[in-house]
Amino acid sequence: MEMIQEIPLSWDAPHGDLFPDDMDFMEESAFHMIATSEGHDIHLWVAAYQFRQVNVGQYITPYGSKQATTLMVIPSERRGKGLYDNDFVHRGTYLTQHLKPDALLIEKKGDRVIWTIEGRRQILRPPVWEVKGIHAGVEVDLTFRRLGQPLRCYPPVEKATKDTIYIGYDVFCSVNGSIKVGGKTYPIKNAWGIREHATGTQYDWMSVSPSYWVNVVTENILLHMWQMQAGRTTCNATVEIEGKQILYAPLSGQGSIKLTTLDYWNDPRNGLCQPSRWHLALASSEGMADLEFAAYGRTNNAWITKKGVALEQWQLSIATGAFYLPGGRTFQVKDALAMVNPTRRILLSEEPLPDPGPQGAINARL
Repeated sequence: MEMIQEIPLSWDAPHGDLFPDDMDFMEESAFHMIATSEGHDIHLWVAAYQFRQVNVGQYITPYGSKQATTLMVIPSERRGKGLYDNDFVHRGTYLTQHLKPDALLIEKKGDRVIWTIEGRRQILRPPVWEVKGIHAGVEVDLTFRRLGQPLRCYPPVEKATKDTIYIGYDVFCSVNGSIKVGGKTYPIKNAWGIREHATGTQYDWMSVSPSYWVNVVTENILLHMWQMQAGRTTCNATVEIEGKQILYAPLSGQGSIKLTTLDYWNDPRNGLCQPSRWHLALASSEGMADLEFAAYGRTNNAWITKKGVALEQWQLSIATGAFYLPGGRTFQVKDALAMVNPTRRILLSEEPLPDPGPQGAINARL
């Protein structure tokens, strides 16, 4: 078993001051949760943001803050029956919902950092985090406690320089507490989730589309995979099993990752054909994963940017398959609750014709 890496309070301090005043950045402090309560499966995403976008950054608003809440509550009996037009809650990412910078208050008080915005507080005192208050009609009182190692998604805060594109961390958590919505209280016991704190200086939804974020937790396995397009496919995955973390990073020569779409679903809310079932294959000398993910609930939210519109979906899913260790040991995964997060651009602010060049047509799109 590997030694558990500490998450210092400095990782949860605001990151915007690390960069020059004339540099764009977007900072996110977020929490995801998947739970089963009162005969329903629940996915919750809550986030607070501060941003400065004065140059080529993605947001039309030059300075600001915002918060987002997305929630779906799906009958557990829907598992394995595919996507349908479920109701959901979403508020906060639309252009008209951006707030002034001073709507977000960030305070350091002793052993904690507190983010307060529009009636909701994030109390950050790693390795424990609390989310409290009401937004978008969703009242939460949740405690997140770390599970396992920080995920290797971004460089840590202490390595930030003026050339850094992204810094921060993700970590799997256990979740307990309660959610109140629609006049009903859902006790949350022994659920799982993710604590995410990241700051990007050049991140742009339109330039990395399509992207996928895949997460699943079982009794033995914590699995995280992220893939985006930015001229080439960039992806990494981390599997923690029995206290050991296995990294898959194909561009660095560490194993292979293949995410294949198996099926699609026509979403009546937006008229788009969305991926709804996938196969994920991870392979390296340290272990192999063979998993299928099938979505049965979704939420939609739009990111309005200078370059166009991106649609982000959170898809509540089940995962089935296995993870194989060297020597023949096998860990079965059967109908485990999972989260798949596909995002893709759906409109561009400009659509130029191809520009013929000496070597043929040049695609002038982003």
